[in-house]
Parts: sequence; structure tokens; C-alpha cells
Amino acid sequence: MYTVDVREAQLLLTYTDVFPGEIPNLKDEIPKLNMHKAISIICELIRVRDSMMNPIHVCGLEILVPFETKIKTAICGLDPKSPEEMCGNPVLRKDRHIISVQMLMLLLKKVIQYGDYGTLSNTDYKVEEEDYKKIIQLQLAVVESVSKM
Repeated sequence: MYTVDVREAQLLLTYTDVFPGEIPNLKDEIPKLNMHKAISIICELIRVRDSMMNPIHVCGLEILVPFETKIKTAICGLDPKSPEEMCGNPVLRKDRHIISVQMLMLLLKKVIQYGDYGTLSNTDYKVEEEDYKKIIQLQLAVVESVSKM
């Protein structure tokens, strides 16, 4: 007999786990993006997925916070005021992820499929927090569609 140990399981959050409202339609939203910017952001998110932020010093202790936690608070509009609020929010748990390399790769395929190739050579842009939010929302929409299969 085999047993399954899921104590260290990692969970991918879906769009509806994180954002209110209707799930974005990839075929409608992707053509609106600057393709060069979207691909750049996707590549950056793949690269930083497992990185850590600079250490935070609390009560003489050095704590490393996953970079994804910072992204969650900024992009998802979460602003915990205390350690209890931070630990009590299920979205901020370290085993719950809004960035997945596999889902970002699937989103990249969708960007290549539905993207506006006229914007691919447009490299004169500034990446804003809203651009990251849009890519993460679209990636979570991909997670949502994959989870329904």
C-alpha cells in the first residue's frame, strides 16, 4: 500500500482566489498589451519566482522574506498592519503562490498566439506596477482555466 504525504504541498492560487470580479478573457486582453513589454515582464517574473528579498531585522533576528510575498502585498492590494494579519491571510501563506513558472510559460504561449506583433519592436516603454499587475492577473486567469480542465 502507498501513502501520500501532502504536508509540504504548494498551492497555486487562481484569479478568483485573489481578485474580485470577472476573469479576464485572454483572447481579448492579450492583443491590448505591448508584446515586447509583456514578454519582458514574464521573463522577469520567471527569474525572480524563488528569490528572496533583502533581510529584515526584527528583535535582533534576520528574516528573509520571499520576493513573492512583496509582490502579493503590492499587486493584490494587501496591506497587513500586524504579524497576526499577515499570518492570518491565506493568500499571504508561503505555500500559496500567485507566480508559477509553468503558468507563466503557458501565458507566454498565449502572448505569442494572440499578441499584437506590431508592438514587438516597440521597446520605448516604462514598466509600471500596473503592468506587473496585468501580467499576474492574466497568469492567474491561465491557472483558473487549467484548474477547470
